[in-house]
Amino acid sequence: MYCNILQQEGQSHLSRGNRANSTPGDFFDCVLDSWKAFHHIHEMSMPQGQENRGQERTNQGIRGRGREKASRAIIMAGIADRMGYTTIQIRLDPMIEGSKYVHTNLIAQDWRSLANFYQKLFGCIPVPPERDLQGEKLEAGAGLPGAHLRGIHLRLPGHGESGPTLEIFSYIPSAERMPAAVNRPGFAHIAFQVADVPAARKDVLAAGGQAVGEIVTIQIADGRKVTWCYVTDPEGNILELQAWDG
Repeated sequence: MYCNILQQEGQSHLSRGNRANSTPGDFFDCVLDSWKAFHHIHEMSMPQGQENRGQERTNQGIRGRGREKASRAIIMAGIADRMGYTTIQIRLDPMIEGSKYVHTNLIAQDWRSLANFYQKLFGCIPVPPERDLQGEKLEAGAGLPGAHLRGIHLRLPGHGESGPTLEIFSYIPSAERMPAAVNRPGFAHIAFQVADVPAARKDVLAAGGQAVGEIVTIQIADGRKVTWCYVTDPEGNILELQAWDG
């Protein structure tokens, strides 16, 4: 069974297709109740076990706004999952207009040395100018009296000239460092896709990093396999190295 939420000449309607052994029609009652929440629905596949499993449908939805409408869409996605749909991805309008991921910050003991590590091993590219900031505005923004930071942005590989950066700063004063842990709540690691995980791991260790666990290969729900491991950079920040098969 599949459904398409279409918009034609300002008239929105719900079209429905049926196959043998399809899921109960009450699913579509939920759809009808919440369809206005959608901006786009992507990759709605057939229920598990039916013909053409994994067949994708791309559907154009209606722009939805507000917390209530967004909540209805999320609830509907959960219902679809419980009723056996293999894939349903929903993209809603962001509540914060103009949002875009731009960088991850990494506080270093020696920002220049750590930046060299990421440039040499992963091909990160410096994005000038280098930062050297202090004064009242930095203190106010950081909430840190006497703050002084120095560092640089590095363009991460694989995303072009406008892609996100790794922001490596050293702060004065510097807080005491907590030991890194893969399961500590909060930001835990950054990941790089590589061609050869064992070779990349060897290079990281040779450059002053440390091993965290072993190299493993796991299979995820869609059948693809990923080989990965955790390592640290020379200052103890955790990295994931990964390579996908299929």
